Amino acid sequence: MERVHSKCAHSKHTGILTKAEIGYGGWAWLIISLCLINYQICMNGRMYELFSLLVTESLQCLKQYTILFFLLVNVVRWAIIYFASEQLSSSIVYGTISFCIAMESILGFSGVSGYIGVILRYLSLTQLMKGISYILVRREVAILGIDDQTIEKPKEEVSLLKFIILPTLCYQREYPVLPNISRYNVLVYILLLPPSALLTYYSLRVKCYSFGLKFWDEPSLDTYINIFLWSNLGWASGFIFVFIGIFGLLGELTRFGDQSFFEAWWNASVSTYWRKWNSQVHKWIKRHVHRALIKRNITTRSSRIIIFIVSGIVHEYIIGDVLNYRGIGFITMASQVPLDTFIKFGMQWVKLNQEFAATVAFNVIGAPCLVLVSVMPKDFFKDAIKS
Repeated sequence: MERVHSKCAHSKHTGILTKAEIGYGGWAWLIISLCLINYQICMNGRMYELFSLLVTESLQCLKQYTILFFLLVNVVRWAIIYFASEQLSSSIVYGTISFCIAMESILGFSGVSGYIGVILRYLSLTQLMKGISYILVRREVAILGIDDQTIEKPKEEVSLLKFIILPTLCYQREYPVLPNISRYNVLVYILLLPPSALLTYYSLRVKCYSFGLKFWDEPSLDTYINIFLWSNLGWASGFIFVFIGIFGLLGELTRFGDQSFFEAWWNASVSTYWRKWNSQVHKWIKRHVHRALIKRNITTRSSRIIIFIVSGIVHEYIIGDVLNYRGIGFITMASQVPLDTFIKFGMQWVKLNQEFAATVAFNVIGAPCLVLVSVMPKDFFKDAIKS
């Protein structure tokens, strides 16, 4: 039996705040600036009103028993995975995985919507991915033994409970750990969360929504430019909130040693963009899906197509209800392979730079068009035909 699922996925990598040579002066400037920004959010009437609107809208998205459904699904699922992980039978292991995937439908039908729905579905899916990794790795280690790749010290063996809260999707018996928790890093991450969350909400929910409706009512280049600016600002602030703020804080508090949660996705081709956007998901897919498909004599291109189709289904499940029209999330991800082929074809014929083309496709065209499609009036085409 060839080792597939239990290869070491994490080695020591420093986080963005550790890599930067900040120094005492830099820490003082950064912390004071973030403190003043948070002070403005609390004291400025308009900002406080916007923050209250965000909280109110989030609470309105919660349905009765939503949190109970979320906890019930994940607690029961982890209990099933824990007991099934002691089994070596492939039919039991893969049957358990199939049943755990099916359990996700309980949360899907619970009625949770809006941004709270996106968050809960995302959290539930991450726990599902962790569980799949846990049961596959445990079975393979029981048969083949632990991967002998050396992990740089300091390292520690983690319990199941700690694995559940670690900012990783890939299970392994030992992880690299930080020698200590940086109080400066923790403070910066905490202070970064409110302004980045507020800016993301304001950019995508308020400004993009209003300019998107304005564009369909009276199309103009100026309105499109505003949509481009606010959609990219919301994209960037959302990235900062999740991958720097949330993951950084969680990684620091748990002393997780591999803090490479992303790479330079802003300078990548289509084929490497999504690998660099979310390193944790990429590591999980490479470890538990791509290698398994290649082992079964599936070609690399076919594997990529399968991965992006499944990714489209997952994205549709997570964000479908906030995009106004069903199918947008699926089409967006499923179209990445033909888009990559088209850009490579253009590179051969007109010497098109792949990184530049990907930036235009995702940020200049893709992000504004996603906003426009998500707010497009449902009777737009019917009215256009009549006129």
